[in-house]
Amino acid sequence: MNMKQVTACVHAELRSNEAARKNDNALIIGVLHRLGVDTSVPFDQLVMNPHRPNFESITRARRKVQEEFPELRDLATASRRKMNAEAYEAYARNKKRNIQERQVTINDVPLTERRYSTALGYTTEWRHPNGNISKKDGDTSFTIVHFVKGMDGNDHRVFWHTSTLVAAVEYLNKQGE
Repeated sequence: MNMKQVTACVHAELRSNEAARKNDNALIIGVLHRLGVDTSVPFDQLVMNPHRPNFESITRARRKVQEEFPELRDLATASRRKMNAEAYEAYARNKKRNIQERQVTINDVPLTERRYSTALGYTTEWRHPNGNISKKDGDTSFTIVHFVKGMDGNDHRVFWHTSTLVAAVEYLNKQGE
């Protein structure tokens, strides 16, 4: 089965079945029925059927058809899919947004504090001359990351957790001695 045939089937299904515009599973079942694939068999037999198109090909064809024929989109579903895609892209890239930076002093040590949001929530980081301290909203401890020279002569990353920011700064101060 080539993509032109799959695309033609998807186009016909979207034209005749409004539920297929809102739900990829309804679209997949409708396309399989149009192609004469028996969907009453157990799922493992259905997915192993060599005479059916890949489900991903059907959803890819839906995106292509809906791009060319916007009237075949369900507006609420399209909006939700766009928001989900943006959230996933931010998660995949771990994109930092809304970065706020300021200088703070703790125990006479100047630190750069950065607060930003990602798809997973807010994080605050403090840059110390000897390492970094971070805390995600909702966490009960601070994570310290610094490097130590190993016996092999290479720098190795060390993680340490503490319950207060002051304790974290004191720990990093000692690492610089």
